[in-house]
Amino acid sequence: MKMVDQKPGVSEAVQEAVEQHPGIKSCLGLGLLNYSAVARWLSEEGLVKNSNETAIVSALKRYKRKTTPNPVKESNLTRLIAESTMNLQNDIAIIRVKPGYDWRRIAEKVKMFHVVEGPSVTNLIVDSRKLNPPSEGVLEVKTGLAAINVKSSKEFADTPGALYALLFPLAVKGINIEESISCYTDKILIVTENDAPEAFAALTHFIEQARSSARV
Repeated sequence: MKMVDQKPGVSEAVQEAVEQHPGIKSCLGLGLLNYSAVARWLSEEGLVKNSNETAIVSALKRYKRKTTPNPVKESNLTRLIAESTMNLQNDIAIIRVKPGYDWRRIAEKVKMFHVVEGPSVTNLIVDSRKLNPPSEGVLEVKTGLAAINVKSSKEFADTPGALYALLFPLAVKGINIEESISCYTDKILIVTENDAPEAFAALTHFIEQARSSARV
């Protein structure tokens, strides 16, 4: 077997990147991530520089081998991910208004789903099929979106790194999350309708892998 020459510092850079991203570390420990996909992501994000994909993959595998696993923690996280369920909802829009805006005026004209109030803007997640908001006071209306609704257990919500691990497959795919809402056991991820099929497929595959591992 031909050994891959590694440039100095690649192993150290990979270890630092993994340690700083608990989602990668957890998913590597669970065996739920594709090494090549993670290597490309690390390179594209500039977390590991001046190295090719093959060298990064080798460093990831060495990191996994030398890292002492925590069977209890890893099996618990696998179970929590495996227990999650999802559904996809199209025809979503986001209406952005200024803080303090009486969004109930808009609620009378659209089918409301969620209100996310921040210090600089309030986002209204609505059904775009019923979209007819007033123009006054509205900063932006963004259509062509979809919502991925992920339902997990309370234990999932209380577990550090669990949400990061669940969302990391989307980062690897380069899928942007336009808006995210966490409400107890429900996680709502807003993506573009163009990205929705790939995002839903990536999360479905991730959860199915966890379910297969949990059965072993």
